[in-house]
Amino acid sequence: MVAGTHDSFTFHLDECGSVATGAPGAVQGLATVFGSLAKKIISNWSKTQSLGVDAQLKAGVRYFDIRVSGRPGSSELFIVHGLYGPTVESCMESLATFLDEHCCEIVFLDFNHFYDMDSAAHDRLIKALIDRLVSLSSAVYLVLTVKVSCV
Repeated sequence: MVAGTHDSFTFHLDECGSVATGAPGAVQGLATVFGSLAKKIISNWSKTQSLGVDAQLKAGVRYFDIRVSGRPGSSELFIVHGLYGPTVESCMESLATFLDEHCCEIVFLDFNHFYDMDSAAHDRLIKALIDRLVSLSSAVYLVLTVKVSCV
């Protein structure tokens, strides 16, 4: 059995910024009508974790459910769940630091939702994973699963 978390990196969400592109229409509408009050409520609904990456790892979490989005006006990729969270890069840095210090640990990263990402954004995500995680002294295997849906 592997301990895991849902929407793993949503411990911090940006209540001052815009609602994320992939958020449902009702959420977008609430934020449009009620502004910052709605974003506070959306944040409370959307934050599924109270612990940051480091604390989750120290608590024994080894499976991470990750939703990623581009953000208008930025080339960085962000964790997302209703609102934008931390950058993917900052989360990968925390994971890499832990794995550098604990070379025998196994961590599962399940990137299963992608929003507002073109092929260049996917390439940046893969490059970030390879650049930071494969450079570790411990053995790291990246298994990329592609979900294809037919309409």
